[in-house]
Amino acid sequence: MNPNRAQKPMPDGKSRALIHRIRRSTMPMLARLLAPGAVHHLLMLAAFVAVFALIPLTLYMHSGEDWNFRPSLLLRIAALGGVLWLGSAAALRLLAAVHPSAATMAAAAVFCIGALLLLAHVYAPIPIGPLDGSDLTSTEPLLDSTVDAVLLVVVLVVFIALARGRALGPARAFALLLLVVTTGYGATAALTRTPDVRHLNPKAQGASKAPGNTYHFVLDAMQTDAAREVFARRPDIAEAFGGFTLFQNNVSNYLSTRKSAASYFTSTLYEGNGYARWQNSMRRRGLLESFAAADYTIWMYVPFADWRDNPFAYGFWTHLDFYEREIGLAGTEFYDFLHIWLVGLAPTPLTNEALPLAGQLRDRLYRLLVGDTRPLSGPNGLHTYAGALMLRHLLENEAQRPAHGQYVQMHVGLPHGPYILDQDCRLVGRRFESDDMPGRLRAYLDQSECALGLVADFLRRLEKLDRYDAATIVVQSDHGLGRGFFPQQSPAEAAGEFLGMSRERLLSRVSALLMIKPAGTGGTLETNETPSQLIDLLPTLIDLLGLPAPKYPMLGTSVFALDPSQRRDTIVGHDPENTHGPRVFDVRIEDPSNLADSALSVLGPAGSWGKVRPGQVTAGHAPRGAGDLR
Repeated sequence: MNPNRAQKPMPDGKSRALIHRIRRSTMPMLARLLAPGAVHHLLMLAAFVAVFALIPLTLYMHSGEDWNFRPSLLLRIAALGGVLWLGSAAALRLLAAVHPSAATMAAAAVFCIGALLLLAHVYAPIPIGPLDGSDLTSTEPLLDSTVDAVLLVVVLVVFIALARGRALGPARAFALLLLVVTTGYGATAALTRTPDVRHLNPKAQGASKAPGNTYHFVLDAMQTDAAREVFARRPDIAEAFGGFTLFQNNVSNYLSTRKSAASYFTSTLYEGNGYARWQNSMRRRGLLESFAAADYTIWMYVPFADWRDNPFAYGFWTHLDFYEREIGLAGTEFYDFLHIWLVGLAPTPLTNEALPLAGQLRDRLYRLLVGDTRPLSGPNGLHTYAGALMLRHLLENEAQRPAHGQYVQMHVGLPHGPYILDQDCRLVGRRFESDDMPGRLRAYLDQSECALGLVADFLRRLEKLDRYDAATIVVQSDHGLGRGFFPQQSPAEAAGEFLGMSRERLLSRVSALLMIKPAGTGGTLETNETPSQLIDLLPTLIDLLGLPAPKYPMLGTSVFALDPSQRRDTIVGHDPENTHGPRVFDVRIEDPSNLADSALSVLGPAGSWGKVRPGQVTAGHAPRGAGDLR
């Protein structure tokens, strides 16, 4: 024996006794679980755990930023699965007493069905997710259907082996591994910070000496032309925007909400690496940090619960909090979650055919697990209606807020579809039943009128409270409609494809509203034709309010300092495969003052605006460095 080798200390008497008790209590339990007679119950348990616990947990955990309900609701699905398993286990025991071979085949069949559903969920995921107003449908991709078919063949082979009493060892190991993985997911979900109806952070309450408040409205999918159309037909709404400047050639730098918010909150663009880090950087730097450094108290009323994860907000709500308060029910998005879970259990080629049946089962499950009240779903206008409720609540309670030193962000799900509100914000249901574009545009304009009318009511409320003049107010969009241009643009050259998307859709989707009222301005609503971008928002507010600038170089410029005679690169990030994904290409809009007819050019993968090769662009149009996109 090597005398230099470290010796393990021998356990003392108490430790040996404890180890002995643990072994004595656990070994019989494991023995019973692994005994031949218990294997069939273990295999059946694994199937129920996969369907009722692991699949719902993965759906929640891997898209948790989109779900605004407490993960504890997932326990109700698991409990339902537990009750069904107990009933099945009792039936299996009775069957085994009468016909052992039939019991073996039944257990094998249940195990294989559960394994097939789980493996199909992992290897052939259905391209559906949390609903944002679009219909719940799938393209039923051929590749996923092929994977489903291969998995079915593999599982049939496993079933035959298990039914003959073979391969029980690997199946038992798989079942135990499944239980361990599910336990890990469950523990992670239990530790997840759950959405609160109200979140107040005392440390984030400032004591700014600013003479007035800053109000920041984000109207989801409000295209600039829609706002102009509303102002033309409703002069009373336009009158409420006295002192505002409308930047009618403004462009969103991204086509979807999350990337757009990351760009205008930080005045940066995605550079091609660390996509999730860049997208989440808005919570730690940029606009919120600058307001906090100036001792503003920050209030956030937003659509996404995960935006709560920032150290700056004093008050935080999602607009669904107001909806759930209105109907007296918690976990409204759980209603859509149940539908997606049930549809996801169907084979890929049958996804769309399973939708009606899944909807009926969803309704019954929701009544069983939550209550009798059925909320609006995503496709039926949950977020749209909730946004209107939120603005009305803020109007009614503005007097309770301090009159100075407050930054109030209000991101509203209006006029985003589905179009269920009329121009007076009355809930009237879907305004169209088909892809009739004139009907869609009329309904969109009506909902745009509702959105701007609610903002106008809020502005009038500020007037009555004598807060309007001293306030700095921003009304913007995150992106445009993407459903076609309005008559005044007359898109003669908008037809054709560009990076997998129609030019018309891409160019109209980047047309985003931007209106700003600096403190102390009055008069009538004015327009400004200087091309601007949403990355200009942060530099503009720093300029108007004297906020501390971030420590990194911003890409935008204060819109009131722009020189209309100076050429400026307008960069849009576009993912041709998925508007929510990281495979982004940088696209230049050559003439942002005439979007309908503007030429488009691809600079290259994300970040090319700072390192593009001269041969890739027209002479005289090469982008400047990352710190100067003017």
